[in-house]
Amino acid sequence: MTPPSEKYDLLLTGRILPGHKREVVAAALAKLMRISEAQALELLSGREQTVKGGLELAAMGRYVRALRDAGVETRAELAIAGAMMDCPCCRKRSLKQRGAGELCRVCGWRDDAEQNESCPDQVIPGRNWGYSLAQAQKQFAERGSLEPLSYVPNVVPLKKRITETLVTLLVLAYCGYSLWRDALFIPNISRNQFGSVPSFTLHGVEAWLVSGALLFGVLQFFVPVIDHYDKRNNEALSEKIALICRVLMFVFLALWLGANIYLGSGGDLRVLAVLVVVGVVLLVMGIKVYKNRNKYQ
Repeated sequence: MTPPSEKYDLLLTGRILPGHKREVVAAALAKLMRISEAQALELLSGREQTVKGGLELAAMGRYVRALRDAGVETRAELAIAGAMMDCPCCRKRSLKQRGAGELCRVCGWRDDAEQNESCPDQVIPGRNWGYSLAQAQKQFAERGSLEPLSYVPNVVPLKKRITETLVTLLVLAYCGYSLWRDALFIPNISRNQFGSVPSFTLHGVEAWLVSGALLFGVLQFFVPVIDHYDKRNNEALSEKIALICRVLMFVFLALWLGANIYLGSGGDLRVLAVLVVVGVVLLVMGIKVYKNRNKYQ
């Protein structure tokens, strides 16, 4: 016979029994434990968690049968009555001692003396996912887990991917062929002919500068398409690359306009000096705007 002092902790392994569907198991587990389906899915995430502590053998058997009928894999662990202490985050009896840096096997909170009930708003960088105790208690109550939400990669619709890819390839082929022939034709595509700029052809340096502007102009929209197939969490890097392409597009356009003005002046050095000064001023202003970009959002 089991001694009366022996009690057990009931743990969910986070796995589903064979022959059961995840959605059906989550719904049954949510109904059985009176939690939301989102919290039930967290319990089925593959991480072992204690859901009931200090159970007598008879009660343990009832819980195990009910959970297995729902399709959840369980495990029982012997616990000495009164030997475990409550976790300050999830309030489950899962710690052998308080303030010793022990990891709670239910919620994953590391119980350090610097983050406890006496300092609930204390945040220690690099520890406990950057949460204070108060924040962790709130999140565990809402989600049943302290782990950050799963990363969702960038998704670009198929129609946009096809369009951006075709436009990029078309511009690349057109610019490459034009530079090979040293004649970049810029057509007039304006529907309103009144006051519009007529078609013209560029040669030499001007053709290279405008081609660069066109290529960087389409690349800024093609970068998200590339990121769609890259499932790593690097959207910030992709946005930075797209921003660099946009800046380079304007830089090449500005250089072309400057070259056009300089050549139109007949190579006047005074015009070149003015263009250099204006370029430096615009560059400094652009750098200041970028460094203080949060003020302009």
